[in-house]
Amino acid sequence: HSFLEMPNNDFRARHDDPRVGYFTQEIDNLTSIKVADYKDVINRWKLVKKDPSAAISEPVEPIVWWVENTTPVEFRQTIVEAGLKWNEAFEKAGFKNAVVMKIMPDDAAWDPSDIRYNVIRWVSSPYPPYGAIGPSFVNPKTGQILGADITVEWQTGSSKPTEEELFDAKSIKTDLPSLLLNQNNNEEGNFPGINKFMACTLGQGLKAQFTTGVTALEATGASDAEIKELHKQFLYFLIMHEMGHTMGLNHNMKASQLLSPAEINNTEITHSKGLQGSVMDYPSVNVALDRSKQGDYYTTKAGSYDLWAIEFGYTP
Repeated sequence: HSFLEMPNNDFRARHDDPRVGYFTQEIDNLTSIKVADYKDVINRWKLVKKDPSAAISEPVEPIVWWVENTTPVEFRQTIVEAGLKWNEAFEKAGFKNAVVMKIMPDDAAWDPSDIRYNVIRWVSSPYPPYGAIGPSFVNPKTGQILGADITVEWQTGSSKPTEEELFDAKSIKTDLPSLLLNQNNNEEGNFPGINKFMACTLGQGLKAQFTTGVTALEATGASDAEIKELHKQFLYFLIMHEMGHTMGLNHNMKASQLLSPAEINNTEITHSKGLQGSVMDYPSVNVALDRSKQGDYYTTKAGSYDLWAIEFGYTP
């Protein structure tokens, strides 16, 4: 257990707007007899400009993330690059270099579970209950995010089936409509009112999407380099998605409607706008039927919705 003192500072809470998907703290008027007398505040980090007069300024204290030293060396730079992609969104809110990415040294004197460090952790569970999670902890009075951690399950991007997936028929039986209805407002691995099985299915769904892509490439004779590119883009998306949660963002389950079928493999479009409107969606892997026209497999940048949402939440 970790204990920390609640901050006594000048952080200004920002009221929730239901048109923008943020996690919130519910602030109720407990002396009111009105039906819904509440004014929720959104979860967000305290970012203050070094130069308040500048249109774009570095923050006094950036959001610093550490890549845990248990992460395979060949994936570390991809994770760093993915995290830094969020800086494009924060520039819309007036901040330069708001997100800083560092790699935890092997001789670090601190533990990754230390509440003072935001760590992207790499784990391997025999039966992972999720693909990856991005929880944060906040001041419930103001919504100020005080710290966060991201946990990535190795099996999510491994294509390696577990014994349960191979031989337990129950693991592939799910009520898909109920699943889609419930996943919209819940964090992966944190499902109030939803049983553990459904949470497990979401993790398996993310993995199944990636496995489908790898299988399609292998079946069509794709090179090792192309399969590695698929995995790199998957990891980009996964890290950006979970990091978006730690910025306060909820899911956006309509973002995959950004581009038409004729546009989704045009990299001139997807490299500038993204493959979808938000990394906070649960997209299907994009495998082109015509392999000669393959574009991006996953989105690798903050989408137009993400930029807009961060601007709403973080502009001073």
